[in-house]
Amino acid sequence: MNLAEFAALHEIDGKRVPCVLTSSRRGHMTQDGVYQKSILLYVGAEYVRTPVPDMQVRVDGVNYVIESCECLMSELWKIELTRSVG
Repeated sequence: MNLAEFAALHEIDGKRVPCVLTSSRRGHMTQDGVYQKSILLYVGAEYVRTPVPDMQVRVDGVNYVIESCECLMSELWKIELTRSVG
């Protein structure tokens, strides 16, 4: 993925960084009955500290928890983030 071509500036943990952010149109219900929404974040490794599952991340003023993360080609992170909704 070419971040230079597809990225937009978003605030991640207080820093504005170029990234690609996609949101799921549907949320899901957890086993505990909590409704959650998910987003996918693609960001260059130089812009974020190494992510790990269950780590909290603030994206555009909203708190999320890392559900999963994968380093693609040693320079790009694919991070799935979730948050509880209402």
